[in-house]
This record gives sequence, structure tokens and C-alpha cells, in this order.
Amino acid sequence: GRGGRGGTGEPMANASSGPQTQASASPSQGNNQIYDAITGEAVNTGSTEDYITVEAGGSGSSAAADAEYNRIKVAVNNELKRYFKPEFLNRLDDIIVFNQLTKLEVFDIAEIMLNDIIERVAEKEIELQVTLEFKEALVNKGYSPLFGARPLRRVMNSMLEDVLAESILRGYLTAGDAAVVDVNADGHVLVMDQAGAILMDSSRAGLTAAGIS
Repeated sequence: GRGGRGGTGEPMANASSGPQTQASASPSQGNNQIYDAITGEAVNTGSTEDYITVEAGGSGSSAAADAEYNRIKVAVNNELKRYFKPEFLNRLDDIIVFNQLTKLEVFDIAEIMLNDIIERVAEKEIELQVTLEFKEALVNKGYSPLFGARPLRRVMNSMLEDVLAESILRGYLTAGDAAVVDVNADGHVLVMDQAGAILMDSSRAGLTAAGIS
């Protein structure tokens, strides 16, 4: 699923094209230490999960994309054999190769995260809507081909959750209110009532943290 490809907590290797240049893994026993394939620096892992995850560049279901995926998978396996002993690789349950998330897929993930926040705000009897412009700004700030959906969580915190929390704490939003979240031309987050009157401007509130402006 998408959450698995963009989630956290997995040791990861990245391969945007050709053989992998960096690999990481976590053996279930013995010394939990591996080495970066380029720098040779030791990397300590505390995980006990027996797999390596590898990110392959690009996505798609065409024959060309499938062929490229298989090519990368073979190349990565060959590279792993160069840098890790067979005894270590044999202890792994699997080597997982997955495609990078596209911006459209991150947009879908953002929709799920937004719906969760909207539901939580509804528990405070506040009806919340977000504009398409806000969603697009959110995804543009939170999308990373390298890290998938990971940055989206931080951007969601700074662009929406912090602003909503401040609006509620200052009394701009109370039970029974309906609000719309938007962004202006400068990228500042606006919380407005249904008539379009601005209740909270992130720039005026001092909420111009990274990811907003």
C-alpha cells in the first residue's frame, strides 16, 4: 500500500537509477552494524526486522516501466552481494524493491490525513473545509521524490495543525463555527469564516515556520 512505501520506521536504501549506491539493513542477531556502500562508514541499527527495503526511481505499469523495475532489482541484488557477506544476506527474509511515490499519490495521502484532522476538529463541533489551493500548497511543500510522504507529516503540522490550534486557543474558532482554510499569494495560511472574513493569518500570528512561507 501507499502507506508502506512512504511510511516511517523502515531501514531503507535508495536507487533512483542503476545500481544502488547506498544500502542499509538490520540483522536479527549478531552485530547490528552495517556499512554505507560509498563512504564505508559504519551505521548502527537497533531494529530486529530481517529485510532490506530499496526505493526504485519512477513508477507506472507499462512494459517499459516493468522492465526498468526488474533491471533495478537485479542490479541492487548484485550490489548487495558485493558489499554484504552471504551469511548476512541469507538471514534476511526478503529484499523489497518499491517505486517512488508520485505527487498524485502524495496528494491522495494528504487527502486521508486532512480528513482525519477534519474529523478530529468536528469532535470540537467545528466544521472545517480546506480549499484546493491549500491542498496543492500542502503537497508542493510536503512532496519529496527521495523521502516519499515523510515530509508531508511535518508540513501538515506547520501549515494546518499549528494554525488550527492557535485559532482555537485564541478563541477565533469555537464550538458551532464553520471555517475554511486557504493560502494567499504569499503562501501564508488563512483561516476564514464562511463569509470569507479572515479569522487567522499565519503571518500575523507569527506562525511563519518552515513549510508555511
